[in-house]
Amino acid sequence: MINFGSISGQRAEAGAAAYSATKGAVHAWTRSSAGAWGADNIRVNAILPAMHTPMSRTAGKHLNEEQLNERYWRNYHGIALGRDYGDPDKDLGPVMVFLASDASHFITGQLLPVDGGQTNVR
Repeated sequence: MINFGSISGQRAEAGAAAYSATKGAVHAWTRSSAGAWGADNIRVNAILPAMHTPMSRTAGKHLNEEQLNERYWRNYHGIALGRDYGDPDKDLGPVMVFLASDASHFITGQLLPVDGGQTNVR
């Protein structure tokens, strides 16, 4: 099982308490379920993506141009690989295939950031 978490579930995001709380719940459920179902050989992990999605594109629609530029600069410089958010097909898809495959047979209960190093840089 692959759940979608978020770095927002691990750290507070100003103005996004409900979103952060729900992602924190996904993280706890992932770890709890991994422990409960491991004996049945059911692996449960969560990915924490930093990807361009319809939600990420509309999240800043209330911002003016200066604020959008600041947000872009912060995101770009906050990613260790030196680029903007990842591409779901190129960056996230292969990780999901790996987690769903037998190659990850000894991985469970993990929260895996797929974010170009953003969580380690900030």
